Amino acid sequence: MFRFFSLLLVGILVREGSAGLATYPQRCAPGDSECYITTNTLQALSQIGYGLREYGINSLEPMLFKNLTISQGVFNLVLPHMKMVGARGCKVADMKLNFAQSTMTLTLECPLKITGKYKFNGNVYFYETSHEGNYVIKSDNIRTTITFQIETVRGADGNRYWKLNVLEYVYEPQETLRIQLDNLFTGEVSKESPFFSPATGDWWPTVAKTAEPIVSAAVGGLHGYLEAFFQHVPLEQLSTQILPRPIYEIRAQSIADLECFSFSSVSDLL
Repeated sequence: MFRFFSLLLVGILVREGSAGLATYPQRCAPGDSECYITTNTLQALSQIGYGLREYGINSLEPMLFKNLTISQGVFNLVLPHMKMVGARGCKVADMKLNFAQSTMTLTLECPLKITGKYKFNGNVYFYETSHEGNYVIKSDNIRTTITFQIETVRGADGNRYWKLNVLEYVYEPQETLRIQLDNLFTGEVSKESPFFSPATGDWWPTVAKTAEPIVSAAVGGLHGYLEAFFQHVPLEQLSTQILPRPIYEIRAQSIADLECFSFSSVSDLL
C-alpha cells in the first residue's frame, strides 16, 4: 500500500558536462532559430542546480516543501517538511520544439532523494493505524517528460517573450525506487517487484496517481525556473544568438521554499 510512495520526480535537471543533450551545439547557422532557442534553453537548464545569477533566478537544489497532503480514501499522509535533491545530477535526454503547434517537450533523467518527516493515519492491510517519523525515498534515475504550451506575449519594454503553460507530463522510475518510512514501512518499487497488479504489469499508473501531489510540486518548480528564464530573454535575442554561458559558483544553496497544502494537480501551483 505504500508503493504510492514512488515519489518520482521530476523536477530537476541538467548538470553541465552530463550526457545526452547537455552536449548542445555551440554554433548555429544564421537564421536557424530552432538551433538558437534549443541551445539557449539547454544552457539555462544545465544550471538548474546552481541557479542563473545574472538573471536573479534561484537554484532548485534543493527544493523544500511544507505541509503537503496526500489523501487516497483509506489513508491520509501529511508531509510537514519535505526536501528534494537531484538537480545537479540530472540531464536532458531529449528536447523537441514544435513551432506549428507552439509546444516544447522536454525529457529529463534525474537521480532523486527525498527526505523529511511524515504523519500517517489510515488503513494498512485492513488495520487502522497511526504513525509518524522520518522518511527517505531514493532512486538513481527518474525519467520525466513534460510538454509545455508556448505563448508569445509582448512585454512592458515592447519586446516579445515566451510564456509557458504545462500541458501534460508523464514520469516513471528507470531504476529501483527505495522507500523507507521509519516505524511503518521499508521496501522497494520496481518493474521486477511491483506492488500493484504484477499479473498484468499495470503497476505504475496506480503508483503515479497516488504520488501526483509530489510530482505536481516538482513540475511546478521546474516550470517556474524556465518561465523566469524566458521572461528575462527577449525572443529576438533567444532565437538569433547564443547567449553567454551562465556563470555559477559553488555557494550556499538557494531554496525554492513553497507553501503547499492539499492539491491534486500542477495547476494548483501555477
